[in-house]
Amino acid sequence: MKGRNFIAVHELFDQVHARLQVHLDDMAEQVQTLDGVAKGTVEVMAKDSTLKAYPTDLTKAEDHIKAVCERLRDDGEKLRAGVDTAAAAGDANTADLLTAASRTADKDLWLLERHLE
Repeated sequence: MKGRNFIAVHELFDQVHARLQVHLDDMAEQVQTLDGVAKGTVEVMAKDSTLKAYPTDLTKAEDHIKAVCERLRDDGEKLRAGVDTAAAAGDANTADLLTAASRTADKDLWLLERHLE
């Protein structure tokens, strides 16, 4: 990544990643709590992800921010749909977990979009 605000953007990406990691861990634990199997290997995630593939030819910080924002927006929509599904199934705990993840995704999207204005 290159650009005028390289360090600021790099540190912001690190913070976004750290917040995402907490939610991913919580989701994996919830899957196990519900007697499922959390399959979080790179191979499974790459095969099963519904997020658009990340472009590997980007170098400018602004282009990376745009790409991450696009994926955060999509992720937020999917999380909110998951909230509705969990609530309809009567699973308040999963709905709450997904609501928290959605709230974080929306805030991170807002923070990243500020770098594009």
